[in-house]
Amino acid sequence: MSKDYVVRDLAQYFMSLLEPLSHVVDDFEECHKLVRNMFDTIDTNREGTIDWTEALEYFKNHELVEGDNQVATELARQMMDELDTDKDGRISFDEIWNNIVQMKIDAINELQQEVVQD
Repeated sequence: MSKDYVVRDLAQYFMSLLEPLSHVVDDFEECHKLVRNMFDTIDTNREGTIDWTEALEYFKNHELVEGDNQVATELARQMMDELDTDKDGRISFDEIWNNIVQMKIDAINELQQEVVQD
């Protein structure tokens, strides 16, 4: 077997391993736009951050909550707890985006570990 054949075969193998990850890279720009649009929808005062009041109002008006203030309050609390990483009482776009990027990195690492285990 020639060296060129082995290199080509390895290249195809690694590309096949990366194929499940291609959607993560391909939709990154679209994901950024969608997250920005959602952020701008919630940031009603246009200060560039989401505070408790904006988070609560967003969930109070969300169709899934159907006017249940207790559910809206819990969802807003969870949102603030999970996404306000610097704990300043406001969620910036960067905090949300960094969280999403980290989730994608974690998903890639998980897939890589599965490939190694197989």
